[in-house]
Amino acid sequence: RPSMTEEVDCSDAHDDALPGARVDRPHLYWSEDPELRAALGRTLSRLSAATGLVLSVAPDAKTPGAVQVVLTDLPEGVVGYAAGHIEIDVSLTGLQVDATLLHELGHTQGAEHLGAGEGVMSRCVGGSNLLLTDADLIQICSGAPCSTFLPEYRAETVAAP
Repeated sequence: RPSMTEEVDCSDAHDDALPGARVDRPHLYWSEDPELRAALGRTLSRLSAATGLVLSVAPDAKTPGAVQVVLTDLPEGVVGYAAGHIEIDVSLTGLQVDATLLHELGHTQGAEHLGAGEGVMSRCVGGSNLLLTDADLIQICSGAPCSTFLPEYRAETVAAP
């Protein structure tokens, strides 16, 4: 992962070809860490509600096809990584874990990056993109068999000052 140490341009939405593991669209995920497993339950529930995809936490680590989610010490400036498994930086807490996990789950369902501030799938995950937007769901559902399209946030529904 040599590119993980390069400077990141948050407005760059271009993705090179996603690793093959990202287009398998798994349905089961697992983590040995109880807090990360709880975060998986929350984020998978949100993603399932928004897309109609049946995504869940596997009953145990030995479940065939389950994507392993681990906490690890990632390079500075990198908070998550997905390719066959998901890595979440050990320094993250609270909503940061959920936002990063939701972003990486989106990649496992085939989503590419969005431009800065467009949603959870923006290249740089931050406080302004904690909710699934229309743009996120377009990315996820463009290849995944979504039966629902219910964004958590729509810019046009925000009242003007």
